[in-house]
Amino acid sequence: GAVDTTTGAPVVRIVDAFHFNSTTPTGAPVEITIRDRILGVLKSSAPLAGENAGLTCPGTSGDDDRCVVAKLYGITGDNHVVVVNVHWQDVKALMQ
Repeated sequence: GAVDTTTGAPVVRIVDAFHFNSTTPTGAPVEITIRDRILGVLKSSAPLAGENAGLTCPGTSGDDDRCVVAKLYGITGDNHVVVVNVHWQDVKALMQ
């Protein structure tokens, strides 16, 4: 898994697969810090039903940073499941 080069913390690096871009316009990588290092591949899914209730999310009529746009699932070395919510605020810098 990826690690933050400054802190050594495990991170998930986000890549815009359409443009094959993994940095913001300023050159900063788009990463989400997670608690445990994930082994193997990540699985993804759409947000769960009702997870964004009351929010105006991208693709509807809004731009609320709190919207969950994807969920990532992984397994740690201790065989625990890690669930990472990817919020609009985490990825919108790639879309600019």
